[in-house]
Amino acid sequence: MSQLAAAGPRRAVVVAREEGLRSLAVKVLAATCYSRLVLFGRRLDDPIPDVDSRLELAYSLLSADDIDDYVRLVPGASAMQIRARLSQGQRCFAVRHDGRLVAVSWALTGRVHVPYLRASLRLERDEALIAEAYVAPELRGLGVSSSAGRHRLTWLRDAGYRRVMAAILAENRLAFSPPERLGYERWGTVYSFGIGQLRRAVLARRHRGRVASRLRQLALEAGLAAASYHRRSLRGVTFIGVTGSCGKTTTKELIFAALSGRLPGRKNPKSYNSFADVGRTVLRTSSRDRFCVVEVAAWERGSVARSAAVLRPQIAVVTTVGRDHHRAFRTLEATAAEKRALLDAVVDGGSAVLNADDPHVCGMAQGFRGRVITFGRRPGATLRAEDVRSGWPERLSFTLELEGRTLPIRTNLCGEHWVTGVLAALAVAYAMGLPMDQTADALASAQPVPGRMSPIHINGATLIRDDVKSPLWAVDAALDFLAQAQAERKLAVIGSLSDYASPATRVYRSVAGRALSVADEVLFVGPNSRHATKSGDSRVHALESVPAATAYLQAHLRAGDLVLLKGTLADGFQEISRTLEQRA
Repeated sequence: MSQLAAAGPRRAVVVAREEGLRSLAVKVLAATCYSRLVLFGRRLDDPIPDVDSRLELAYSLLSADDIDDYVRLVPGASAMQIRARLSQGQRCFAVRHDGRLVAVSWALTGRVHVPYLRASLRLERDEALIAEAYVAPELRGLGVSSSAGRHRLTWLRDAGYRRVMAAILAENRLAFSPPERLGYERWGTVYSFGIGQLRRAVLARRHRGRVASRLRQLALEAGLAAASYHRRSLRGVTFIGVTGSCGKTTTKELIFAALSGRLPGRKNPKSYNSFADVGRTVLRTSSRDRFCVVEVAAWERGSVARSAAVLRPQIAVVTTVGRDHHRAFRTLEATAAEKRALLDAVVDGGSAVLNADDPHVCGMAQGFRGRVITFGRRPGATLRAEDVRSGWPERLSFTLELEGRTLPIRTNLCGEHWVTGVLAALAVAYAMGLPMDQTADALASAQPVPGRMSPIHINGATLIRDDVKSPLWAVDAALDFLAQAQAERKLAVIGSLSDYASPATRVYRSVAGRALSVADEVLFVGPNSRHATKSGDSRVHALESVPAATAYLQAHLRAGDLVLLKGTLADGFQEISRTLEQRA
């Protein structure tokens, strides 16, 4: 029996008074024989729009520890039902503000039962249905739903899903805006008819969404055309494109730091690197700027070429070729070919700045008609790093060898792997004819990008946040930092891993073994944490949620500890450091 029916006439009176007779009629029909939801959908290989809330939010997957918070947030929620759904493997995305749960939504897969429809839908293996989204009433209209949706789409895309749908109450038209801002199209309406076990759901598809999709595509193409036209007028601006499987954002920030002390310039904000972001950054560049540095991302075949055609860089920087977006490119060779498109777009007389330590990157020099500048540790690199050191608490430093001369380089970065980004920034400055000693001084004051090996000090302990992305192939770099660090006690907190082909049990056990070789204690957090504990070592702990990990660290953290937080944005590890700072 429905909650409305069980509550009887008294509840009906309350609904009629507070929500109106129309709402009461809808609820009565849904509880008995008829209900409908509007179905929105989008492909995950399309660019995900960048939308932010005006609030500072933390994202994670809901765990058993969060059930009481869920019940307090969502009216009528049953703790028993939520616990059962989580135990069945269903995923619920949680959003917190100032430590308080403020929004939730479920991602349903396979054959799913939609409670409001009182019927089931069957989804394809690569499809997910977003349902039962709820935002705290006092925070509605502040961008919470859209910002949470962006992180949810990113998580699902990285998990290998190709299509995502959102089911919204047909009468709640205000709720249509957030998915539309995230690129969803209206695919149709799901109708549910019948009584009891005879209830069935039927999808009535709507084809007008193709028109809306085409209009959005035309708007994007018009914007890119305007950016291309504007780019041709900026003859006094040096455009720099940065691509690579890892380190693009930090490299871009280091390039900006290296150049902006002497030259006015422009950069794309944060990690925003979609087609629209590239176009907007070019359009915001003026003749008063002397340079513009932009990240160029690869998420599907042809994506780099399309962005590069707008940018038309004088300098193309390639950092690494790794197994990010493994599902899109499958092989390192295919990934390298996609990133090579940035070099193909370099204007006549331009330069390619390539990582000599990565054979897939270094190989891009073949056939390039412009100037080639290489960087790395290998002999023969144009800019070569020697005597590289980064043993915490020391920060990254090395000796630069260039044209027979040496120059000490000091940074605020944590980890030897950032030598790639620092060398790339030095190489760009070298290509532009800037003095190396002044460039080195500028880089010495550059700070780590938040969430990319950035330190936070709490009561004598230090947390190293590396919680933006976590492809399996890049985990070793973070663990190498921990291995070289000097600290009274070392802990590794590891969340979701991505871009791997082997079974999850094998992958997480392998990472657990590697982490135990460099840390005194290892915490795995999230739905895959159970795989890691199969190693049988008592120093490995499996925690279901971010709040559980936070509570564990608060109880056990002590002065002198060094804690590595390795995860993804969707894991919500930023909430760990924020909560510990607030309670310090």
